[in-house]
Formats: sequence, structure tokens, C-alpha cells
Amino acid sequence: VFILWLYRQRVNHTPTHMTPICMHHHGRAWCVLMLFVAIVLLGHVVPSTATAVNDYPSTAQQNDLLVPQPICRVVYFFHIPKTGGTSVYSVLRQLHQAHYRFIAPTAYKTKEDLHRLVYMPLKQGTLKKIVLYSHHHSPPLVDFLPALMELKDKLAGINCDFHSFIEFREPLSHIKSAIAYNRITDYTAYIKNVANFQLRYLVYQSPFLQNMSDAALFQEAKRILSHFDVITPMPDSRGYAILADCLSLAKKTKDHINKTKQAKPVLSDSEIELFNRVSSLQYDLYYTYSTKAHIASTTLHRCPPMVH
Repeated sequence: VFILWLYRQRVNHTPTHMTPICMHHHGRAWCVLMLFVAIVLLGHVVPSTATAVNDYPSTAQQNDLLVPQPICRVVYFFHIPKTGGTSVYSVLRQLHQAHYRFIAPTAYKTKEDLHRLVYMPLKQGTLKKIVLYSHHHSPPLVDFLPALMELKDKLAGINCDFHSFIEFREPLSHIKSAIAYNRITDYTAYIKNVANFQLRYLVYQSPFLQNMSDAALFQEAKRILSHFDVITPMPDSRGYAILADCLSLAKKTKDHINKTKQAKPVLSDSEIELFNRVSSLQYDLYYTYSTKAHIASTTLHRCPPMVH
């Protein structure tokens, strides 16, 4: 701005002729000097501005600064039989003494149990991390989900976070593994009795129960799953890697522990057709949560670093 002002000043040669000062031999030295000073000053200002921009935290960093670090954590794992959950159980059960408390499925039945076993130890500071494991003998989510969501809200009030995980398996591979593991001989009867096995287990904690229509079962399963943070298909291991990271476990992969030793059954075409027909909803749910888009989205979930 100063250089422009200087250039526009006039030197009076004659009453009829005005010359810009920078074009006059008396003013050229001043203009050159002022231009040099301006270049030096600009060289100091631009780098400092660039540094300030680069040092400014990104949007993600700003969000991390705005969200308080949790002081305690609950990891909830729902294990559907024959989906690789025993491998997760084996790791969690062996390591829990050193890293966290492991609460087995038989230990809790009511929201009062959750308050006593989970909420109070975390509130009092006697524990920092708890794994809540759901499998056989756990209360069915069709009834127990409100208690879990109430626990999650209460934990947020004391700056503790809650992360939930579940795995599914391709339906035909799953039923073959279940038949072999349970040493089933009447394939047709078993296929009928456990129709939509994984959906029923998710809702009722049993593949043999169903007291609602198939359409209602499907909607209930989707409603329950909407409350889970990480939903992955077996054998994708990224869900477990996130779980391990939440618990600060060194090993981010799991070994296949409870692999079915019996030979997988060879189903006839009619038995496969029957299974596909009576378990069609299971396919719908599995393919919903096994798409590349879903897996890419669900595996973005991360547990924020805790206060040490």
C-alpha cells in the first residue's frame, strides 16, 4: 500500500507537467529502498502464516479435544453359536485378570445385576474396564435390551463409554457347522426346528424359540442390531481387532479355538432348498451386514483413548 502511495505522489516540473515520483531521478532511490523493505517484511510474514495454518488442529483433532476422554469402559460382546465367538471368549477369559473384569453370561439376569456388577465398581473407581459377555444363559435381548441401554446412559453420566460387538456367519455354512457340532442325524427336522437360527438367537437367546411372525422377527432383529457399534461377518477379523484395541490387548487377531471336529454334513438339494426357504430372513440379514459398504462403515468405529 505504501509503495502504491509513493508511486502516485507527483513531482512538479512545471505548472503543466506532473511526473510520478518513482519515475523521477530524485525519487527512484527511495522507491527502490521501500520495495526492498517490503520484500523483506513479506518474507517474514508468509512463512509464519503458513506455519500457523499447518499447526492448527484438523477437524478430527478439534473433535477429539471437544470430547472428554473416558475414565472407564464397558465392552459388550454378543456371541451367536458357531460364529467364532468361542475364540473371542478364550482370549477374553484368559486375559481378564490383568486387564479388566470379565462378567460371564451366568452372572447377570436383571438390570439390578448390571448396576451392582458393572456400574457401581466403575463409579467407585475400583475397576476401569469391564467385559460383559453374552451367550447361553444370558437374558434374551428382546427383553433385556432396555436394561443395557439404561446402563449405557448411566455410564455416560460418569464419563464411561460402552462399546458393543457381534458377529454373523453365512447361513448355509453356519447350519452345516451347527449340524456337525451337535451331531444331528435328522437334517430335515433340525433345519425346520432352527429356522432363521441366528435371528432367533439374537432376539430370544435360543434358536428354538419364536413367538412372533417372521416379519416381526426380522424387524426386531434389525432394531436390536441398530444399537450395536460393530457388526461383522465371520471370518472377517476386523471387528475383533477393534475390540482388542478397546481393551488395549497386544494381540489383534484371534485363533480358531472351537473348530468343529466332525465332518461337515453333505446336504441334499431338497434339504438345501428347504433351508433356503425357511431361513430366507437370515440370508436377508446376513447380506445386509456383509456388504463392503457396511463393513467399511462399521470398522471405522474406534474406542477413544482413556484417561490414564
